[in-house]
Amino acid sequence: MTKKTEKEEAKNVLAEEQSGDASLAKVDENKPTVEEEGIRKRISDLAESIQDSTWELSKLLYDVSKRHLYRKWGFETFEEYVEEDMVFGIRKANYLKRIQEWLMGLPAELQEEIKDSDIGWAKVKEIAGMDDNKKIKSLVASAKDMPVGEFTDYARKVRNELDGGSDDTESMHRLAFQVLETELNNIEEAIKIGQEITQKGRSEALSLICTEFVGGHAVQKGEKIDIHHYLSQVERTTGLKIVALNEADKTIVFGHKTVEKITTEQAKSEEEGKDNE
Repeated sequence: MTKKTEKEEAKNVLAEEQSGDASLAKVDENKPTVEEEGIRKRISDLAESIQDSTWELSKLLYDVSKRHLYRKWGFETFEEYVEEDMVFGIRKANYLKRIQEWLMGLPAELQEEIKDSDIGWAKVKEIAGMDDNKKIKSLVASAKDMPVGEFTDYARKVRNELDGGSDDTESMHRLAFQVLETELNNIEEAIKIGQEITQKGRSEALSLICTEFVGGHAVQKGEKIDIHHYLSQVERTTGLKIVALNEADKTIVFGHKTVEKITTEQAKSEEEGKDNE
């Protein structure tokens, strides 16, 4: 073997070794650390007693989603991880995530007050998302003495008032009818999808399904949809605020109150900014 050949052979061997090292490094990089495995086990333990572990569990689930830790555990999506690993579903997991996101945006003192209140996650999720600190403090105080059902109705009434809606609350009704097993499976699947979209309960999910069906039926028949009623239903079931614009004449056809509220808040924020200069 010539010296030239020996050098080429040595280069090839070195290249293979480096390639192998790179592959091993890549495998190690995707392998969960001891800490990450510990997080997964801790979440699994806490999920068994969500009422007593709301805050720690919500923070850990938030971190798993934010840092994409579920990929280290062999899952492609956060939803897939929850389905396989959790004793509860994606709806509850998303609630817990949003609680942590909301909590982090509050003043530290108010965060501690909410955590120390020990009112339970079922009541906290009704407050989560509010940005009026005084109202939050008041609701937390009220939650301590109210049953979950009563507090849920009260909190939704307060939220509606903050959103500029009426302070009237709708009466509740119960539907009861029999269905075949095949029909039940179809209904349950539809409601499950509706809950994933609305991130709310079964009644809101069913209402959204019916809204879509009625709207689709009207379109098929060539009828004009009552856009105000349709979008009001979507707002009600999803909890979102919608502003609809007619592209033809650039006029707002739905969501005037929302626009007014945003404009007022922006003006107020700008005014406060000038005062602080």
